[in-house]
Amino acid sequence: MSNAQILCSVTELVTDLRLNGDEPRLMQRIRDASQFILRNLGRFIPATETRILQGVSMETNLGAPLLSISAVRVDGITVTDYSPYPSSRCWENGPYTWLTRAAGWGSRVEIDGQWGLYDDRQDMGITINQLIESTSLVVANGSLLSPGMVLLISSEQELITAGNGGERSPAPTAAVSLLNGAIDNASEEITVDNGAEFYAGEVLQIGTEDLYIRKIGGNQLVCSRGWNSTTKAAHINDAPISVYRTYTVLRAVNGTTAAAQANETIQRYLPPADVHWLALQIAALMRQKALTAFGGRAGNSDLGETFYINEFPRQIADVRANYSIPYL
Repeated sequence: MSNAQILCSVTELVTDLRLNGDEPRLMQRIRDASQFILRNLGRFIPATETRILQGVSMETNLGAPLLSISAVRVDGITVTDYSPYPSSRCWENGPYTWLTRAAGWGSRVEIDGQWGLYDDRQDMGITINQLIESTSLVVANGSLLSPGMVLLISSEQELITAGNGGERSPAPTAAVSLLNGAIDNASEEITVDNGAEFYAGEVLQIGTEDLYIRKIGGNQLVCSRGWNSTTKAAHINDAPISVYRTYTVLRAVNGTTAAAQANETIQRYLPPADVHWLALQIAALMRQKALTAFGGRAGNSDLGETFYINEFPRQIADVRANYSIPYL
C-alpha cells in the first residue's frame, strides 16, 4: 500500500513563508514533516485496509482507530448486527475504537474499512475525466490544486506530486489569449486579450518566465514576476501565454484502487487544523535549517542572527495529547 499521509501543500507553505514560488526540495520537506507526524501521532488521512482480530464474547477492542466500516466477517460469515463505539466517535470527524455484538464474535473477526484518526474533506468545485492508467490530472482552474494535496475522486485517493511550474512540474497548456502590449522585466501589471480565461492564483508562463496571478481586473492581470525562481524578462506584444493546469499524481494511494474517472468531483482531505499547522511549522523549520547548511545559524553579528536549532517545535506534545487514545 502506498502510504500518502501528506498534511500540507506546497502552495500553503509558499504563501506562509512568502516565497517567490516553488523551489527545489520544498515538497520533500513537506514529506519529511508529514512522515514525522505519522510516526509520532498517527494517520490523519484515512487508509483502506482489512484488519483481522481475535473474537471475544460481545465486545471487541479494535486495536486501531476505525473511521468507517465496509464489511465485517465473523469466522468468514458477513454480519451486520454490530454497533461501533463511542457512538459519537472520539471527536468530531474522528474514529470508533470498539465494536459490540450481542451474538458474540466467534474466534476470528475481519473488518474491511477505513482506518485512521480523522476524516474530513473539502469539495474543490472541480470535475475531471481520467483514464485508469493516467498519471496526470488536468483541470480547468489551476489555482485550486497544489502538490501535496491528497484527493478523493469517487472512491480512489490520489496524491499530487508535481505541478504549478515547480520541481518536476508538467508543462503548461497554451492559452487562447496573447499578451496585449509589450512589457519590460519589471512591470507587474500585464494586459491580455481576455482576462476571463484566467483565475487569480494560477501560474502563467511567458517565454521561459513564470508569473503568478495575484489579481484580475478585466483584461489586466496583476502578477508576481520571476515566479518559481525563473528569470524576469521583457516580452513582446502578442507573446504566447501558457498556464499550468496539469498535475502529476500518484494513483490509488492509502489502500484505494485505481479506476477510470468520468465527470467525477474532486475532494481534498483536510487534517485537523492543529495537525496542519504543525506540519507547516516543521516543514518550514526544516527548510530554514537546510539553508544554513544544517548548522542552524543564519545572519551575522553585525546585522543580526537567527537560529534554527530545533525543527521539531514544543507544541508536538500538546498536539499529540489532543488525539491520544490510551486504550488502543
